Amino acid sequence: SAGRKGDERSDQREARRSMHIDDLEEVLMAVRYQRTAKLERGKWDEAMEFAAEVSEYVTTTMGFTTTWGMQVGGTYGMLHWFIDYENMAELETALLRTATDQGYRALLMGAEDCFVTGGTTDTIIYMM
Repeated sequence: SAGRKGDERSDQREARRSMHIDDLEEVLMAVRYQRTAKLERGKWDEAMEFAAEVSEYVTTTMGFTTTWGMQVGGTYGMLHWFIDYENMAELETALLRTATDQGYRALLMGAEDCFVTGGTTDTIIYMM
């Protein structure tokens, strides 16, 4: 009946509200890191070459499987990179490594004219 379904939904909402941060470790399966960058006009070819090169570098040198793609629909000229981590600690390790790896830094510096200044966004998502 409709009343019974409403009660079930209410119970589910209450269970989510009462979940403590300590409970999340049991629920979370992975962390997804997504970097999105807007291309500069006329830099399509260079940006695509960079996307493939930096993805390969991070995958082979650092051991973090990296995929990338071009956005279809929405804002024109958006590139996305994705890396899935087992947990937040693994993501933190990766961020430290990329901040200190000279080869990675050199790749970024070599491609900075391919992207709009201030047009890069990083998103971290808990995968359920």
